[in-house]
Amino acid sequence: MYSKDIIVQHEKTSGVIISGKSLVLQGITRKNAGFYACVASNTEGDTESNVIELKVMCKKFCLKS
Repeated sequence: MYSKDIIVQHEKTSGVIISGKSLVLQGITRKNAGFYACVASNTEGDTESNVIELKVMCKKFCLKS
């Protein structure tokens, strides 16, 4: 659906936990913001969930020159 599709798989050590109907992303940054959907495929067919937008809120910061 989106040009930058990236597969996110369960990997507890990197902070990605998939359990039942839940996806937990730990230690995220602004780089993780974007659109997410769940996709499932088996011998019966393929399906995709609604797309949701993950917005990452953070404090404003300024860099000194």
